[in-house]
Amino acid sequence: PLFGGQITFAVFRDGWNSESKSGPAWLLIADAGDKKDKLKETLNRVRGKWSESGRNIRTLRIRDIDFSILTFATNDLPDGVKQFFPQTAEVQELGADGQVKSVKPSINEILVGQANSLLLVGSSARSIEKVLNRLDGGSVPALAGVAAFHSCQLSLFRDSPAYAWLNAKALLDIWGKSQSSKVSESAD
Repeated sequence: PLFGGQITFAVFRDGWNSESKSGPAWLLIADAGDKKDKLKETLNRVRGKWSESGRNIRTLRIRDIDFSILTFATNDLPDGVKQFFPQTAEVQELGADGQVKSVKPSINEILVGQANSLLLVGSSARSIEKVLNRLDGGSVPALAGVAAFHSCQLSLFRDSPAYAWLNAKALLDIWGKSQSSKVSESAD
């Protein structure tokens, strides 16, 4: 296997709140360990195939590391992959003349890059930049600094091969704001 080290999947608030149209950001980090050269070859091959297929690809430099931005519509994905993305009902609009107008599918972007032996795949350049800053010894706050996580980590996750943690307070705060804004809108 290409990845022999830790694999981490995280969902970040990243500016997401009850009024934002976009959802939270996500990030996947996988450690290839001593197979970092093979990871680099694999990423180059994926970039080449993506480009050869006529799909849009851009490059973004974050902290001296090149990230490929893969742009795609959810309609372009295989059915097995589509299930992992939010589904929206197909919408057709009628023009002034009563003719059906085509509606463009939603466009998504994924950033893919490599920092030493780590594969980083995510939806937000800002979140990736924070992780790279932390890897370089920066003082960006880490999840271990959140008191609720720290207490769970010590008591529940210490020797676990895998675990998941959810900051329910942050989600409930967003949900509460969303509900109060809906109530105030309906009162108007």
